[in-house]
Amino acid sequence: MDLHELSELLALPSLVSDLDALEAAMVDVLREADTLDALVEPGIRVVTGGGKRLRPTLTIAAAAVGGAPANDHVTAAGVAVELVQVGSLVHDDLMDHAKTRRGVETVNAREGLNWAILVGDYLLAVAGIQAASVSADVAHSLARTIADLAAGQGREVTRQGDPKRSVAEYEASILGKTAALMRCSAKVGAQAAGMGPAEVDALAAFGEGFGMAFQIIDDVLDVVATSEKLGKPAGNDIGEGVFTLPVIYALEGAEGDRLTELLANRTEEAAAAEATELVRGSDGVRQALDAARDWNGRASDLLAGFDSPTAAGLAQLPDRYLTWALDRAGYEPAD
Repeated sequence: MDLHELSELLALPSLVSDLDALEAAMVDVLREADTLDALVEPGIRVVTGGGKRLRPTLTIAAAAVGGAPANDHVTAAGVAVELVQVGSLVHDDLMDHAKTRRGVETVNAREGLNWAILVGDYLLAVAGIQAASVSADVAHSLARTIADLAAGQGREVTRQGDPKRSVAEYEASILGKTAALMRCSAKVGAQAAGMGPAEVDALAAFGEGFGMAFQIIDDVLDVVATSEKLGKPAGNDIGEGVFTLPVIYALEGAEGDRLTELLANRTEEAAAAEATELVRGSDGVRQALDAARDWNGRASDLLAGFDSPTAAGLAQLPDRYLTWALDRAGYEPAD
């Protein structure tokens, strides 16, 4: 989303400068770690390669709800969650054999598979150092999240290529691999601001619900959008045997038998392309977007008890993000 629009929505007039300072801090902490340039330079390339910075925005916004500005502790917490995000993407690109992300060459494509593992690990480790510099609670939240990320990705791998993957199994996977970090992003902002347990839990649950919707939207876009619009390879999921919510719903529809046949031959380009077209034209996309809207509504309801213009903006953010993401992809849902 446009950061100036987001700044206005969240009543955070310094958001753009705060995120600029946060990016500079990420570069500084990677360089200050006194390690191999061969790890540092690819790490800096990927952290400065663009992106929505949505997770540290949640950190800054949650802290603001608690009355805290983007001070050193809030910035360090935001750096920690963004480094986890980028480190996990380095590993994702490796698993997906992706060559580019947002137009930037991936670590596995330029430096090789082994270095991608090491760079991703390095980014996660520095994230932990930053979290520990804030507080033991923030360090615990981040460590728990990294474990959840691994478990969520593992759940996905165990169901790779399985057309009988259930909605519950899909949700358990994305809860770990995506929603957990969104939960953590809001939670550590609230913790850095010194908020009480009830407020921390409410903001964390908001981040989790928004994160569930966020991943569902991303999975829909993989089916309906182009690589150019997404800034990363589109249509990868079906070819890789990752059957996401729109595919699961499409398998339950009238064309389920044909789709099952195509998915069994997904390594063939023609079969994968036909399967993608079939899902795109099915009711599965609408059902998946309805599920995202439901998660958005539940997330926003959690903020009703806060009297803050930033909390009011956060409550609007999930649906605003959905509209922005579909518009950016050039996709207009059918009525």
